[in-house]
Amino acid sequence: MPDKRLNPRLVNMAAHLAQKPTDPITQAFDDPADVKAAYRCIENKRVRPVHLRRAFSQKTVRDATGHRALLAIQDSVTLSFPRAPATEGLGLISDTDIRGLIAHSTLLATLEGMPIGLVVQDVWSRGDKREETREQRQRLPIEEKESYKWIHGMREARRSFAGQLPPEQRPGLIHIFDREGDVHEVIEDAVRHGEGCVIRSTQNRRARAEDGRLAGAHPGGERALVGCHRGADHAPGRQARPHGPRGNPRHCAGA
Repeated sequence: MPDKRLNPRLVNMAAHLAQKPTDPITQAFDDPADVKAAYRCIENKRVRPVHLRRAFSQKTVRDATGHRALLAIQDSVTLSFPRAPATEGLGLISDTDIRGLIAHSTLLATLEGMPIGLVVQDVWSRGDKREETREQRQRLPIEEKESYKWIHGMREARRSFAGQLPPEQRPGLIHIFDREGDVHEVIEDAVRHGEGCVIRSTQNRRARAEDGRLAGAHPGGERALVGCHRGADHAPGRQARPHGPRGNPRHCAGA
């Protein structure tokens, strides 16, 4: 933090809130003085989200040192505030009138699935997209679509390592996305940087080549793992998609 005196207070707040993550501040702290100090810290204009994100990103990179490869797991969550109608800066988070924020995070984990920590996190509010048609949104460049969040998360994860570790010490990243990340530009960005990605597919496509690799997504000589996997989950009452040439896990692995 710019004011080093705030660091102990932030550590104390984080420790208490981690023990009671679902409790409001007034119940998370036993001492009324700590409650007052927490509110003062939140209202302090010198406490900016960018400072907190930079701190946990740097700590995660330090803890990730020594690994040859890591999973970079991205996902989004909506933060709704139905009881705060007068709050400014919120946007639509569903097809209803519920307003709130979107948080998109990148969690690093070992290949065995052991979490290391958050390396990237972005929070934003949506505009009123009801004024745009589906066709109009599809014609937008990827940088102006919300799906750009996947590429942004990948690039910010690379920057986090590049800012602290020399090239020979940076781990290879295998990006994990849900079906929202099944976007051509996302796979293209991973392959271009020699990284891997595993994505739950959102649409059927005949992508399997004769040798079982993902046709066209793995240029010769690139070291990458790119896969689109259709899971078995389906809506209640709806028959699961049959497994066949279109439904099997599809992957390509570089040497």
